[in-house]
Amino acid sequence: TTANSVLGTVADRQNRDIPYDLFENTPNIKNLNSAFAETRYTTIPGSLFDPIRNSLESLNCTFVSCTSITTVGKELLRNKTKLRDCTGTFAGCISLRNFINEDPQIFLGSSAITTTNQMFRHCSSLITGTNGLNRIFDPLTNATTFEFMFYGCVAMTARIPNGILSKNVRLTRID
Repeated sequence: TTANSVLGTVADRQNRDIPYDLFENTPNIKNLNSAFAETRYTTIPGSLFDPIRNSLESLNCTFVSCTSITTVGKELLRNKTKLRDCTGTFAGCISLRNFINEDPQIFLGSSAITTTNQMFRHCSSLITGTNGLNRIFDPLTNATTFEFMFYGCVAMTARIPNGILSKNVRLTRID
């Protein structure tokens, strides 16, 4: 049989580095729900999900409450052709700071995403740079909900640009 889910199984609570080739020979993984929850990783390589870019469907709470994560490679969520659910992916990652700072276009090539509910909820250190949130949602043409996406992100000071949701025609709910 072929495994297609990794549910809370990569919970190495001692190691600080995720092996960049962790998913190298696992092209059929669809779900990484809570796979790294509450771990002590500090950096998430941008290429981590590249080997599963064409099968990955859900990142529901994948890194939830990983309070030591400070850096996520900007390519992590890009070009994931089947990824639909990013609910709570980084919720509670209180040390995450620069993920959308330099380049807010973290979803490029991932237009299948339908929900980003609570994706960065309580990421209290998350900041935005001079580009703010400009065009962050443009690739999400199939998104239907953005509920509480940045709730509790108290360090964010970006101005919300005009037309930020202009390409999200399927959007039905923002809370």
